[in-house]
Amino acid sequence: MNEVIVPRITSNEDTVSLIKIFFDNNEVCKSGDIIGILESTKTTFELIVNHGGHICFLSKVGDDVETNQVIAYVSDSPIDEIIFN
Repeated sequence: MNEVIVPRITSNEDTVSLIKIFFDNNEVCKSGDIIGILESTKTTFELIVNHGGHICFLSKVGDDVETNQVIAYVSDSPIDEIIFN
């Protein structure tokens, strides 16, 4: 299973908001897909996945997430969402 980590958008902020998610849990994404939009007080940023597969988000739209936090997992096979709740 591969982790999707929240990148640092600005040097002054350790927290950003998840404002849009483009995939449902366990939907298949490809490497390079935009999977969400993050927003700081100064800018918005497209969150791009580096690994293709079934995606499962740990956060939901509206959540504030810390930089370097795992926001989702991507797996070659469907992910049992129960382990994340």
